[in-house]
Amino acid sequence: MSNTKKKATASHSRRDFLKAVAGTAGLAAVGLSSSIEAFAAVHEKVDAERLKLVRQLDSDPFQIRDSYKRYNSMDYAFNTVGRETQMPWFVAANRAATEHVVSGRMSLGIRAPSVGMARVYAGVGNALWAPCIFLGRTGQGTENMGAQSWSDVGTIAGLRRQARAPDITDPGPLTRYTKTVARLSGADLVGIAPFDIRWIYTHTQRNQYMPGEPELKEIRVEDAPAPHETDKALIIPADVQSVVTMVFAMNQAMLRTSPTPVAHAMAGVGYLRMAISSVAVAEFIRSQGYWAIPSTNCVGINVPIAIQAGLGEDGRHGMLVTPEFGSNIRTAKVFTNMPMLKDKPISFGLQEFCNSCAKCASSCPVQSLDFGPRKWDAVDESNNPGVYKFYHPYKKCLYFWMENGFTCGNCIAMCEGDVWVYANRARDPQWLAANRAAVDRYWNARASAFGHGLRVDPNRLWSMPLEPYGLDHNLELAKAREALKDRKRH
Repeated sequence: MSNTKKKATASHSRRDFLKAVAGTAGLAAVGLSSSIEAFAAVHEKVDAERLKLVRQLDSDPFQIRDSYKRYNSMDYAFNTVGRETQMPWFVAANRAATEHVVSGRMSLGIRAPSVGMARVYAGVGNALWAPCIFLGRTGQGTENMGAQSWSDVGTIAGLRRQARAPDITDPGPLTRYTKTVARLSGADLVGIAPFDIRWIYTHTQRNQYMPGEPELKEIRVEDAPAPHETDKALIIPADVQSVVTMVFAMNQAMLRTSPTPVAHAMAGVGYLRMAISSVAVAEFIRSQGYWAIPSTNCVGINVPIAIQAGLGEDGRHGMLVTPEFGSNIRTAKVFTNMPMLKDKPISFGLQEFCNSCAKCASSCPVQSLDFGPRKWDAVDESNNPGVYKFYHPYKKCLYFWMENGFTCGNCIAMCEGDVWVYANRARDPQWLAANRAAVDRYWNARASAFGHGLRVDPNRLWSMPLEPYGLDHNLELAKAREALKDRKRH
């Protein structure tokens, strides 16, 4: 068998394996054609199956020092690099992309078949990011702006909070209805986290990415009837209760072309879906008589909120890793005073796995990810110390983007945490610690057998079996359903 056929077979087998073991988004589509009730019921059934394969945590999933302070988004790498270079990072990246294209390259050091095709690939990346411009880009600094407005956007006037009090106040039904709306609007996973002030930015930088003095606006929680903005601050009402947190899967084959415009395009699709669902969920909540704050990457830090919502764990690279999709995801959230049932944090063995695996670090083209253990202290101003985790100089990553012309997602695409790590043994950290060396050898061999870690030729984009948004959740759905039944029987 040729290498090309081997890779294709490995990738195909791996997809079947993922669906057989996790099978969330595709399986949850079952029943969609019959009714919304069936759609919601299937999702709930899959969620229940998911919880059988993880440990739910009753305690705080974070180790945090008393000296911990909330993060100021002016220190975000995108903002600090803008001040260091005296230009927004994307201006430098766009210049580099142009140079690559006219030289017949897709990105730094990666040749295209021709200048014409290099331009086509650049166009794909640009096209799938363009809608984000109208929806708040990636979210930083756009709190209460445009589609991310903190006020009613399209709520029926007579159903707004000011006009009519909530008719449903039971957290159970409200949780079910809201999660269903989130999934109908495009979310692959949904969890409900409690509001935690620790993860809310102290300030937002309004002149995001720009050189010069930061234009800051404080984010405060105080008594107020609704979210609003003053000359000096953004106000989150003190009756905030819940954070609807959503995960959006991305096509891993496209991401594994990183750092090319093909992978860049898929990141753009992720942010587009984030914006659409956060606005949709916020508007649903408002129509029920509650207030809502849509948020993509703004207002607060996504990863710890998603962990509290029971969607995954944090990996070595600092990003969320879910059992179903690994780190090939984007996350968004909606803050609200709607009473909802909270999900619990989960553990599926990732913490132990990341202690010994450093695939993300070895995949980084500029060594911006640390190979060492977790620690308490930051390595530069873009970090926020006081939490026991992995810290990295993320500015190095961004400087590479500026030279590469397009975003890089090597660490996301090559992460090995995107299946149910160690299966049922994930519930037993002591066993993992005692058998880590042997298990690591087994896991690496298994991952390789399923095509994991293989880079994908970006020219395969034109022959990939893609569906809208680059997703393949509905492919071979019947096979996935049978696989889930087989797993239950065994």
